[in-house]
Parts: sequence; structure tokens; C-alpha cells
Amino acid sequence: MSDDDILSQEEKDALIKGVESGDVGNDKSDQAIGDVRLYNFANRDLRLLDSLPRLQTVSELFTTASSEAIAKMFRSEPTVEAEPMSTRGQQDFIQSLPSLCNIAICTLAPLPGHWLLVLDAKLLYILVDRYFGGKGLAPKTPRAKQFTAIEDRLARQVSELLLKELGLAFEDVAALTPAIEEIEHNPEYLTLTGDQ
Repeated sequence: MSDDDILSQEEKDALIKGVESGDVGNDKSDQAIGDVRLYNFANRDLRLLDSLPRLQTVSELFTTASSEAIAKMFRSEPTVEAEPMSTRGQQDFIQSLPSLCNIAICTLAPLPGHWLLVLDAKLLYILVDRYFGGKGLAPKTPRAKQFTAIEDRLARQVSELLLKELGLAFEDVAALTPAIEEIEHNPEYLTLTGDQ
């Protein structure tokens, strides 16, 4: 039995015999069309991403569109690259975030749940510098323990710009409306429940 097989050959044969003899029903009337099946995203099974090639296309569209939108907003050509998609546990991801970053807790209506859009502090410093006519350089050392009002406002504008481009990237797949519900700066203060 290979790792991809869920049932052994003996179990498959027994199931086929059971269906043929009527001992095992094959009536699908118990399950309504469109029923939701639970999937555990904490499972490290990467085959999920292999079965979603359209998601890779959306990612590529979003990468190109967001690069162009940022170039237009900041009058500078950014280098935006899409990394390979992967699954990761929520707690692992949150622990990997720096102690100061702009975390937008977002929704993607009509889909249920929440997701995070994170802008790193270093990226935000570069964007602020570029926005005010600088060369787009980040300070060599962290400047502060919190963002200024200008940095907060620019982070919100950039996040909303990226959400708009994300909605457009999904246009061919589904009509989704991304929106920011809340913004947090310290990952330790995030309060995400299991159903989000």
C-alpha cells in the first residue's frame, strides 16, 4: 500500500463486494449537495495546495497587481516576489512575527473566518521614507517600540490598497470583498479564536 492510498487493496475489495451485495449502501441522499466537510489546516499535508492550482494563479495575479499599485503610489519600482505557497500552524506563524509590525485582521466576505495581512516594521519604514521623497531606506537599528501616527495612517492606506488588489485577483474565481476589521501592532496581543 502506498502512502497515498487510504484503503488497502483488501479493504477496497471488501467495500466493492459489500456494495454489490447490498450490505453497504451507496445512497447519497443522506448528504445534501454542497455539504461542508471539515478540513484540519493544522495537518501538515501539503497535498492540499497541489489540488488548488487556481490559487497559485490568483497569487501570481496578486503579486503583479500589488507591485504595480505600490509602484504607482510610491513612484518607485518595488521588487515583489511570490513565495511558494505552504501551510503553517497559526501559533507558529504568530510566534514568527517580530514584536513590532502592522497586523491587519481581515475578512474575505462572503467566506467565514479571519485572516492576517502583516506589514513588517522595516518595510513600513521604507515606505514612509519613500512616500516623503527619500530613497526608501530603512534605519539600521529599530527606532521605536510603536508606530507614529503617520506610519499608522500609511500602513492603513497600503493595507487597503493591497486588499483592493486581492479582491481583483480573485475576480475570476469568486466575488470576494476583503475588509479590515481591526489593526494590532504586537503579535502577543492578537486574540484569534479557533473558529477564525
